[in-house]
Amino acid sequence: MEDVAAEAQVALDTVYASVGTKTKLFHLLVETAISGTDRPVPAEQRSYVQAFKEEPDAARKLAIYASAMAKIQARLAPLLVVLRSAASAFSSRAAGAAC
Repeated sequence: MEDVAAEAQVALDTVYASVGTKTKLFHLLVETAISGTDRPVPAEQRSYVQAFKEEPDAARKLAIYASAMAKIQARLAPLLVVLRSAASAFSSRAAGAAC
């Protein structure tokens, strides 16, 4: 959170007041990555969901879905790397504390 505050050039308290906990910030980042915009977008308002619902052809529905998932996964991948790294660091700290 300190890094976020430094990058935004705001006080740490401002980050917590704006987005809440690390968990809430991460959720916001994931939802933003899924939306493909600069803010979270509810699922039913996402363009690929609307296109999928409107498409009558099953093969084209599958193509819409596959294309959307490929784009979403590319945007989510860096966040999942961060999550994996944080989990590993937490696990290492917990193991060290148990010794």
